[in-house]
Parts: sequence; C-alpha cells; structure tokens
Amino acid sequence: MKKSSRIMSALLAAAMLVVSAAGCSNSGTETSSASSDTATSSSAAEGESSAAESGASDAAPLSGKITVEVFDRGNTGGSDPTNNHWTQWIQEKFTGETGVEVEFVSVPRSEEVPRLNVLMASNSAPDISYTYTASVVYNFYKNGGLADLTSSLANYGQDLTEYLGEEVLSYGQFEPGVQVAIPAKRISLAKTMTYVRKDWLDKLGMELPTTKEEFHAMLTAFKEQDPGNVGENLIPFEAYADATWCFSPILDSFIDYSADPKELAINNPAGIGLTLPGYEEGVKWINQLYNEGLIDTQFPMYKDNVQTDANVSAGFVGVYSHNYDYPIRTSPGIYTELLKVVPDAELVPIDCFENPHMDNKHIKQIYNPVGLYIFVPATSQNVDGAIAYLNWLSDYDQRFYLTCGEEGVNHTLDENGIPVMVSVEGEMIMNSPNNLDYALILNGVDLDDQEKNIEVLSKSYEPQYVDLYMQAYDLSVTDGLTIPRISTPIDAEAQYTANLQEKAKEVMCNAIVAAPENFEAAWDAGIQEYLAAGAQQCIDERSAAWDAENP
Repeated sequence: MKKSSRIMSALLAAAMLVVSAAGCSNSGTETSSASSDTATSSSAAEGESSAAESGASDAAPLSGKITVEVFDRGNTGGSDPTNNHWTQWIQEKFTGETGVEVEFVSVPRSEEVPRLNVLMASNSAPDISYTYTASVVYNFYKNGGLADLTSSLANYGQDLTEYLGEEVLSYGQFEPGVQVAIPAKRISLAKTMTYVRKDWLDKLGMELPTTKEEFHAMLTAFKEQDPGNVGENLIPFEAYADATWCFSPILDSFIDYSADPKELAINNPAGIGLTLPGYEEGVKWINQLYNEGLIDTQFPMYKDNVQTDANVSAGFVGVYSHNYDYPIRTSPGIYTELLKVVPDAELVPIDCFENPHMDNKHIKQIYNPVGLYIFVPATSQNVDGAIAYLNWLSDYDQRFYLTCGEEGVNHTLDENGIPVMVSVEGEMIMNSPNNLDYALILNGVDLDDQEKNIEVLSKSYEPQYVDLYMQAYDLSVTDGLTIPRISTPIDAEAQYTANLQEKAKEVMCNAIVAAPENFEAAWDAGIQEYLAAGAQQCIDERSAAWDAENP
C-alpha cells in the first residue's frame, strides 16, 4: 500500500508535465535516464492451464484475469470496442488456452494521454496499456509507475521475444537489460515523398526531374508558363507551417549524414534536426525558392493540412511533399478529389534530391522499426498474464486473423494468395485499420515476408492506386537511413519536446520568408531562441548519454 501511494503521488505531480510532452510524435523514443523504482507483481500459481500452452517456457501455471486497453475511436457505424466479434474471439481463444480471463477497457483515442494519466495516477490503468508517445511512457517509468517485465518476458514471452527481435525490444529498455515496455513492430518504414503534376510536365515537354537543379527549373517553368491554366491561384510548390516535415525531402539532401555519428545523434533532439550539419544550407535553398515566388506565400499561415489539401485537390498545385502515401489515402482523398476537377491530372512521386555528402545518393530518413509502446502498470496483479497475452498475439495464426479477418468476409485472396481487404459493416467491422487496436504488437499486416507485407499494404488502397503506391513506397525507402540512436532516455526531452516542436516551426517559417540578405540573421536569431527554449539542454544531455553509451 505504501508503494501504491508513493506511485500515485508521483504520477499526480507529473501529470501536467506528461500532458505537455504528449503531443510529440516525431521521435520521442529517446527520452531520459531513469529511476530504479520499478515493480513486478506475481501471478497466482493456481489453475490448470500451463504456461507452455501460450508458447512460454517451463514456468508457473497462469490464472486470474487481465484488463486490456482498447481505443474508442468513435467510428460512425463502428462496434462497441469492448464487446464485439473480435473481443469475443480473443476471450474465447486466449482464455481457453491459458485460463486467464480478458476484459477490455476503452480509452477515447482523442484524449488517450490525459485519460491514461488519470488512470495511472489512480492506480486503475489496465494491465495492458499503450500509447504512441514514448515520452509519456518514460515519465511513467521515471515515477515508478511501470512493472519490470524482464523476468515475465523470459518465462512467458519467448515467442514474443523471437517475433519482435532484439532491436525492437531495445526501444522498451530505459536502462540496460531492464524491459519496461514492449514496443510494437512497425511493418512499413517509409516516411515522406514528393509528388508532382506529371501532366503539367507533359504539357511543357519536360521530363521528371532527377536532380535539385532540374527540380528548380521545373518549378520555375510551372510559375512562368502555368501549364495547368490555373491563373492567379497557381502554386508551384505547396507547403504548410510544419516546415521541418513538409520540406524534409529537400532538407535530407543537404544534411551531412557522413558526419561524426555523435554529432548527428546529439543534434536531433526528439527528431528535431535544426542544428544538424548542413541543415542551415537546406533551409537557405528553400528560402531562395520562396523569394523567387515558387512556394505558396501563405504557407506559414496554414497550421494544418486543411487548406493545403484543398489547394492540391482543386488543381492549383504543381508539387507537394507529405507522407509517402498521402495523396492516395481514402481520407482526405486528395488524388480522387483532384481527378473530379481535372480528369486528366496525373500525380506521380519523384526522388530527385541528391546529397553531395553521400555520393549524390538520394538520401532520406525513414522511420525507426517501432510503433506504439505497450506497458504494464506497476500496480498490476498479473504481469505474467499480461506478457502471456502479448506472447499469444505474436503467434502467426492470431496475427493473421486479427489483422486480416475471415476470408470471404474481411478479405479475399488474390492469385498470389495475398489478402485483399474489403469494406465490412455489421459485427465483423474493424474499428481500426487491420484491427491494430487489438493486434497491438504490430502496426500493419505481417505475413512473415516483407515483400508480401508491402503488397498487402498496396492492396488496401483503391485498385487504381496500387501501382502508384508501390512506386512511392520503393522510392521512399531507397537509400533510407535513420539518425544514430541514443538509447538512454533524455530527461530534458520529456520536458521540452512539445515546446521545441512549436519553436522549430516558428524558426523555420521566419527564416524561409526572410529576404535573402536577411536570411543569416533570421536563422541565427531563431537558432538562439530554439537553443534557449530547451534544445541546448537536450543536446547537452544527449552528448553525455552518447559518451556513456560509447566509452
């Protein structure tokens, strides 16, 4: 009882801090050093079901009950997330095999972090809880709120360990050798892509650009010749206020990824790379494009995608960078809406930004291999049962059924045996893509063959976009890399990430719209503000952590 009270007090004291850090989804996987006040709870030794039945080692039998978080996404026409075909199937199968009962607890997706804070502070969080925000998990850990999963994973999670692998699991270790979270496996690592109106190029008799110089010439031709007959609404290159994101394909071509690994690692706090070597040169080039009238002059005013999506869909835009699959997603349906306005429009991905520091390869950052973070609260009375549940989910049969459903209902099989998802209503509806809220340990569909996995992803789009998806995916991962990782959590990032993300937008926008002769002054002033807003403290802590990890 004393331990529970101590945890509750600490978590209540930290709740506001966690909420302020929760908005950061860019990186967030490298946050701070940790206290040793973790806890493990034992599982009851009664029951007739053996651990071996859930793929575990020769350990004590399982029994009791576990509670499992599930997002309530508020889907129109969706099912009760705690009581539907999928939850009933899990309860029947898992309980039948292990003797452990399962109860699902809904948490609104739109307010999952504040709700999770309340549940943790009141010692009522589900035995299996999760979030996509690593800094939130780390704050729980710092305050003694997470169970140590190490021994349970060894005894009841052998299949899970084999499935996820050492690299993925390492993201859930906030100190060496201590497993306090189970990261989900991310199937697709593709991140960003630049799309161009090929029909405009065709009218100009121009080929798709293959270099930055050709890209510049293309934008200039769009501005001067208006091949789409757009008139005063013409936007050669669209963007919005999150400039570190929507200009990232260009910026990646200026960053010196051949620099010392430590320099790269410490200058990327929470995935914000403003002080990376070469970054300033990339922003300066974008500033040149802006001052030549090639970028939407209103972009700093667009705080989200709403207006930019509308401009692309209306046929005003020649070039747009975003998520690698963004234009062909069902929502917001940019390409589909564009074709309604301009039936002969053709959007295609381009990969034309050579990096002189990397033998002129078209370098771009890709995602790290993890999705959400699953954890067990220190107050859980059935840590072993929770790990056994995740272990059970790692079995291929469970993974396939939960992510693909029943053949002839949720999917059909193509000529190569690849599942093609179909829209379903009624009791078999999936409230999230491929039931990711139930599959938990993976983000996507995993057929144990990456080529097939990507083919499955491609077939989740409208048939006319399948080939385009494959093209965009291939380009987005070619010459892809990640910044060298610091595995030690960084306390300053847990505190400052949300503020730094907003400051980075401000710095970038001010520098890009500055007059050419004022660029250096605007950039230098912005960087000083960025460093003073907490980035310098993050960099210093990352430097110390790097040195400790690389003696």
